[in-house]
Amino acid sequence: MLTQIVEQSRIGIIVSSVDDDQRILYANQAFLDLTGYALDEVVGRNCRFLQGANTAPDAIAELREAIREGRTAVIELVNYRKDGSEFWNLLHVHPISGADGQPQYLLGYQRDVTQRRTLEQGLQQVRRLEALGVLTGGIAHEFNNMLQVMTTTLDMIEYHDAGLAGRMATPIDNGRAAIARVEALTRQLQTFAKGKPGATATAQVNEVVESLREILTNALGEEVHVEFDLSATVGSCCIDRVLAETCLVNIAINAKEAMQGRADRRLLIRTGRRDVETNQAQVYRIEPGAYFSIELVDTGRGMDAATLERALDPFFSTKGSRGVGLGLSTAYGFARQSGGTLTIESQPDKGTRVTLLLLPAVHAETGSAREVGAVEDARRPLRLLMVDDREDLVFIVRDMLRNEGLDVTTAGDARQALSRLEDEGPFDIMLSDVVMPGEMDGIALARRAREHYPGTRILLMSGFTGRELAPEAAEFDLIAKPFRFPDLISRIRKALAEDSRTRLSPA
Repeated sequence: MLTQIVEQSRIGIIVSSVDDDQRILYANQAFLDLTGYALDEVVGRNCRFLQGANTAPDAIAELREAIREGRTAVIELVNYRKDGSEFWNLLHVHPISGADGQPQYLLGYQRDVTQRRTLEQGLQQVRRLEALGVLTGGIAHEFNNMLQVMTTTLDMIEYHDAGLAGRMATPIDNGRAAIARVEALTRQLQTFAKGKPGATATAQVNEVVESLREILTNALGEEVHVEFDLSATVGSCCIDRVLAETCLVNIAINAKEAMQGRADRRLLIRTGRRDVETNQAQVYRIEPGAYFSIELVDTGRGMDAATLERALDPFFSTKGSRGVGLGLSTAYGFARQSGGTLTIESQPDKGTRVTLLLLPAVHAETGSAREVGAVEDARRPLRLLMVDDREDLVFIVRDMLRNEGLDVTTAGDARQALSRLEDEGPFDIMLSDVVMPGEMDGIALARRAREHYPGTRILLMSGFTGRELAPEAAEFDLIAKPFRFPDLISRIRKALAEDSRTRLSPA
């Protein structure tokens, strides 16, 4: 009975000698199935033959010390099957004593825990990326606030001193160009932070991929063979198409870089359906269910575990000074923004697989138009309440709005704004930042103002941190920082639905 239990056990079991050779004397069928070896390839070999390049030295040392001291060891380490593939082995080694009480054999039983380790590592990576996303979103928000001050300062020069603006045309243009470059960088950071709402629309996934066929063929060159495998089961997603195309091209170019110097350079772009089970969904922080997938599989040099762990980090690049390190992180942010996620599988010399999981579109897009009436008394100056805690920005924007004929009152936080609304109202419009100090942010302030002061139109502004994606934020108009002053005037005009008698300049 004992023999039958050991033979039919689903746990891999071996028995080895306890001497320095530690030769395997017995192995059950579960061990052979686990490792891919035949019995005659196992018996007589040192029990350490499953170890390899990625087996941690600390784990090996711990195992040897336990054997030397004659005590039981329980350890997880990387082992290798006959075909060279890695697996995580939960290994128990227990000394079997003879009649004299001294260790005579070593009993080892093991289980493949690769799936659990993969899920744990995936969960750790997702948590780290979410923390990075919060940090990155905060940095991008501050960048945009500072860019707004620079942009509005240049606008003020052009509005108030045409002569100076003419003499300083080249420096001003250079300044605007620099602002535009930094703004583009912050947009990528915001996309990684899962925060920047794009121009989303329903798009057929296969059509998006197919539209890139010629672009990718030209960009990757004749030396890279590009193959498309588009599944007929793939439908539409609600995505930012421009960002989707940019991300796919960036991933493909990364693949080309990884295949430089290799004889076999192939890139497979494949679409399909992927069912995400509950345990995977918990790791990825997405809802379980069916997703559409876009896979890009290359035959490049691949990545080791340390590189793979950081592959999605902003500004991490394997290209040295030639790389910015935002390609994959932006693609990850795009996938999260689209209701899915991005995964990477890679091993050294075995290529890389990047998979975008996208949430299928299940509802048609709907839009609603909000009608606003004209201000009742167009003869008086329009009254605007500006709420922002940045004094440098308030100073510049307030003066420019006043020059446009607006009666501007300012507040540094939500509490001050509510006091102004109660004591100094009515106001025609409230222009409020989203992120402010205190217990109440701009969205909560806007909801309170709408409830108690329904005649006051509301326009929010933000350098963007992700709070703007909250469901209640969609109830209000929002202008993203940094904005040009004519754009702000245009948005105020739209919010108020003013007629031609106002002094607001056209956008």
